[in-house]
Amino acid sequence: MTEFPFAAVVGQEPLKTALLLNAINPRIGGVLISGPRGEREIHLGAGAGRRFAQG
Repeated sequence: MTEFPFAAVVGQEPLKTALLLNAINPRIGGVLISGPRGEREIHLGAGAGRRFAQG
């Protein structure tokens, strides 16, 4: 699968903000992601999780 930089994601601003805030302060406890089919939220969430876990 091709990887893209987080900044290259267009739209999804509330989701991107939530993921960044959770990366900054893990005490938030996570991000619940939902949306209409085809929006690829799970890919953004999983990719962010892998990237932020690396440090």
